[in-house]
Amino acid sequence: MHINELKGLTKSQYLSIRKTLRSKRLWTRDFGRTTSVLEDRQALRNKIAKMSEGGKIAVYEWGRDCDMCESDSVSLIPASVMAYERFENNVYDGAEGPTNVHIMWMKDALEFEPSFRDRIAEAWDNGNTLAHVV
Repeated sequence: MHINELKGLTKSQYLSIRKTLRSKRLWTRDFGRTTSVLEDRQALRNKIAKMSEGGKIAVYEWGRDCDMCESDSVSLIPASVMAYERFENNVYDGAEGPTNVHIMWMKDALEFEPSFRDRIAEAWDNGNTLAHVV
């Protein structure tokens, strides 16, 4: 299945297709790849083992909601595939717009400064009164 075939689906239709494909090990994180879910999980397990410290991994999360507010943050979670996939699924299931989640190095997480931007308010402050038109 190609990503273009998923356009126009309702959230429940999308989740149903994702569940079916996951059960048959055909769902991948990136539609351009031809690896199986098991290969993806093994690669994730290796990445977690490489990047964990003290039984934890740092996970970066960026997102923009439907009101054009952007934020990013870092969370520390247990260093396991199950914990990461649970975290990732919770983020994507609750997303209102573009979202990205990935594991980052612990040293980078310690230096990380979370941010928040309200793009519509910024545009309004800059004199663009049509900022709400997307």
